[in-house]
Amino acid sequence: MSTDHDASLKTALALGCGCVCPVDREGRAIPEKWESMCAGGVSGVSFAWANNETGALQDAPVLCSSARKHGVPVHLDIVQCAGKIPVDLHGMEVDYASVSAHKFHGPKGIGCLYRRAGAPFSPLLFGGGQEYGLRSGTENVPGIIGFGAAARAALRHLEEDAGRLSRMRDSFESLLRTQVGGVTVHSGGTERIPNTSNLAFDGCTAEALMLLLEPAGLLCSAGSACHTLQPMPSHVLTAMGLSDEAVRSSLRFSLSFMTTQEEVEQAAALVGSAVRKVRCVQSSRTGPVLVYRP
Repeated sequence: MSTDHDASLKTALALGCGCVCPVDREGRAIPEKWESMCAGGVSGVSFAWANNETGALQDAPVLCSSARKHGVPVHLDIVQCAGKIPVDLHGMEVDYASVSAHKFHGPKGIGCLYRRAGAPFSPLLFGGGQEYGLRSGTENVPGIIGFGAAARAALRHLEEDAGRLSRMRDSFESLLRTQVGGVTVHSGGTERIPNTSNLAFDGCTAEALMLLLEPAGLLCSAGSACHTLQPMPSHVLTAMGLSDEAVRSSLRFSLSFMTTQEEVEQAAALVGSAVRKVRCVQSSRTGPVLVYRP
């Protein structure tokens, strides 16, 4: 998928895989393009159920079934949606799926790979034969325990937390539209995971806004969190067909089940204040406010 995480896209590139499915304006796979790709003899497909920048959800059951119809193995990246929405892989045509614990408040550096019974698997690491010979090396026991504890905590109130997060996310977006106007919600016309909001602010650059927001204690990003220190145009928003101006004015905000409505209102006030300041100093004569990074 053209909007997938760099971890997937760059791996595919390194493996010499050149087929990337395009997406529509909302960031969803174009069905006929996906069908054509699967029918074209690809050796396997991999895609993210939920996008890491916009939160847009793919129609994973349909895409997986389409691939299976053509005998194509499926790897499903569920890193962004695990712990945020109900996930039942046993009811889907999935061969492999990957999860990362830190996305639902587990420890960093631990994850898991789901493999359907009978799906082929060749180990990359050899040695003592741990993990049934599939991944040798001493297990990260504290990480595994933390992973399990975080997963249980996320599951305990999953549906309740998802509903509360959706309401707070919508409230955050509504407050900003009321306060400053000129706000576009990316993937706002499709189903999203409840904690992610990606917004474009007319008349602003993302870097100028971050320069004001970070000292105020509000952290956000102009794309993937991996690129926060090296801002660059988001390949996700570009793949969705947005203009360069819209891409460069966009910020991603994330909530968690620990976020409160009071914090959402405080964040909206900080963002609104930053937007007004940037718009005040930027005009048709001065051009966009740019940040120099030596």
